[in-house]
Amino acid sequence: MFVELPSTAWPCRLRHVEGQTVPELQFQAEPFIAALKKLQAHQYGRRMQTYQPPPENMLEALLSDAPSEPSDDEILLKTIHSQWIDLHAVTCDNLLKFEKPGFKLPRMATGEQNVKTLVSFVCYWTALLATECYF
Repeated sequence: MFVELPSTAWPCRLRHVEGQTVPELQFQAEPFIAALKKLQAHQYGRRMQTYQPPPENMLEALLSDAPSEPSDDEILLKTIHSQWIDLHAVTCDNLLKFEKPGFKLPRMATGEQNVKTLVSFVCYWTALLATECYF
C-alpha cells in the first residue's frame, strides 16, 4: 500500500494475484484523455505564462491602451487567470506538461515508481476536472 499517496474518490477495484510481486495499475483513461485533448487544444497553461491581466485600478485602466470593452477572449483569459494564480505550482507545471504535443497518459503502469507516477497524474487530473467549469 502507498501510504504517502493522496486518497482518491474514483471508484477502484483491487485484485490480489497470488505470486505477483510487482504492482500493476490499470484504469479507464477515456475521461482523462478527453480532457487532455481539450487542454492541448486550448493551451490555457501556455497562454497564462504570458498573460497580463488588465489593471484593476480605474485610473490606471484609463491611462492604458486597453479597449474600454473587453473582448470575449479577454474575459475568458481573465477568468482563467483568476483560477490559475491559485493553483499549486506543481499543478501548474503538470498542466504545462499535459499540454505539450505528444503527451500521452498511459492506461496502465507496472512497477512501484510507474504506478506512483500514474496515480499522481490521475490525482492532478481530478483537481483539474473539478475546476473545468471555470475554463
